Amino acid sequence: MNRLIKNIFTCLLQLLTGGLLLVSCKKYDTQPDMKGAAYLRVFNEIPFTLDLTTKTQVVPFFTMIIDPIFSGKGVPSGGQIVGDYLGSRLVFNPSTSINEGNPLGTPLDTTIRYNINYEYPGNAHVLTAPSINGLDLSAWAQISSGKHRVLFITRPRNKIDFSLLSDTIRNSVIIDTTVDLRAGEVYTMETVLQDIDETKYGIYLRQESFIHETFDRNKNYVTFFNLSGKNSSLSSNPISPSSGYFYDTMNVSYTYYDPQAPGNNLLGAPIPGYTDIYLMTLNSRMAAGAPYLPLPVLPLSSFYDNQGTLKTYYNYSTQNRGTMPYFVFNFIASGNNVPTAGMVQTYSLICDVDPVMVNTLTVYQVNNRNGGGINANANLNMVVQLDGKAAVYPAVYIMELVFNKVYLMQVQQKI
Repeated sequence: MNRLIKNIFTCLLQLLTGGLLLVSCKKYDTQPDMKGAAYLRVFNEIPFTLDLTTKTQVVPFFTMIIDPIFSGKGVPSGGQIVGDYLGSRLVFNPSTSINEGNPLGTPLDTTIRYNINYEYPGNAHVLTAPSINGLDLSAWAQISSGKHRVLFITRPRNKIDFSLLSDTIRNSVIIDTTVDLRAGEVYTMETVLQDIDETKYGIYLRQESFIHETFDRNKNYVTFFNLSGKNSSLSSNPISPSSGYFYDTMNVSYTYYDPQAPGNNLLGAPIPGYTDIYLMTLNSRMAAGAPYLPLPVLPLSSFYDNQGTLKTYYNYSTQNRGTMPYFVFNFIASGNNVPTAGMVQTYSLICDVDPVMVNTLTVYQVNNRNGGGINANANLNMVVQLDGKAAVYPAVYIMELVFNKVYLMQVQQKI
């Protein structure tokens, strides 16, 4: 592990009448940047648990080692970087680490009985990336540029550090690969299940283009990647982890909803001018890059009611729709890959959940909104307090489609 975090901005996110407000930041002492550094963030994207169709798979709980060191018996014992207790990623990944200092028994997941990191660097004390292109990259770790050997090792869900595990466990390598990182570039690396039937694992490494883009600071931006592996021969079986999945070619569109407008009891009604807006066509898996597409940001007045009270997000406990505007993204099979009759051809993602609360929801709550068929993630509207004044806070969003799930990553613009 490196010595200290370079830049930690401990930003207190408070829920104020249902809104997300950024109220304070504190800058700590800094260490010198690593010379010729690249920047890396890592997710474990293998969310499947053991069941009838996955009994030959490993439990998706890993130790990641970069530039490994081996014992005299040839067993991994450590390395330049050791990212331990790497569990499956959360559905919403904010720009700053969500589980910094979150090893055990936190409110994020009170059911766990073991240490867990939902990403790397997570709670690791390492040098983090500086702001680049006006974006907060403090969730990315500094790493020396050049070639690196990377291991992912399956490990038990317990509180025992990797170095104290048995030789047999430390030798349970499921991914062994090499990556080449360029100085000054930003990378996101993710473990993926490439083939369910063959239980074949690998990594997906994306060199992020957002540090080279020109973004309008008054707009949100979004892009999409299909990171699903090969569909299983059991995909038609409802107990298969890929019984619901994204097709090879999909049109992506959005509708912007006002939950208070009269109309459909489930969604409210579309905001005029923002109905079924086409964004892009996804036509490949594991793509190296994708365009960033602008999303509208409504005037600040749209986020307050007539009494000047900040509008509220959807409340799962009371099933109250809330009052905050929100996006619904639709993924529709298209082209020559339209499935046969009787199979699901569309997938909807409703982004109306309080960003502070979304990762505390159960899988059932996230994937079975209003009886099923509509999946949920964080509301993209963030209202912040800056110099005593409220403002709409646009960000860059990356949506990653993995079999029947959509993960949302937020990259904040620096205030």
